[in-house]
Amino acid sequence: MIMIWLAVLTCFSFSQANSRASGLSIPAACSKKDVIENCWIKPCHQDLDFDGDGKLDRAHLVSKGSDGPKGILILMNGGKCFLAGAGDSIGAGGENFYWMNTWSVYKAYRDRKDGLSVYKEEIGGTIFLEKAQLNWEQGGD
Repeated sequence: MIMIWLAVLTCFSFSQANSRASGLSIPAACSKKDVIENCWIKPCHQDLDFDGDGKLDRAHLVSKGSDGPKGILILMNGGKCFLAGAGDSIGAGGENFYWMNTWSVYKAYRDRKDGLSVYKEEIGGTIFLEKAQLNWEQGGD
């Protein structure tokens, strides 16, 4: 019985350590966004070429605090970051993406740049970068 309990504790400790190790690390330049990783749907992050430079950028699901407004933090390969939702309003997506239940990369959405499609059932839109600013294009209603 003791051996089983030790095995369970060891497994739990290992999974907790791995969970922390794979957590979101926000560069200092982006820390003013004041968000934490909050994976309310899967996958927790998406890799995409958001600015069309041929290098992968990463988008993370985040929130302001553990129960604040939800959104997406996009960390660019060059160190810049953009926030959609989580208190920063963008188009019809608003400032809280609590409604979103699916998201995916829209390959080569505009000018060789990838976009992020965010939806709940058939309602949502695409987030894309244009002239160094986030934009929203409404999808099906």
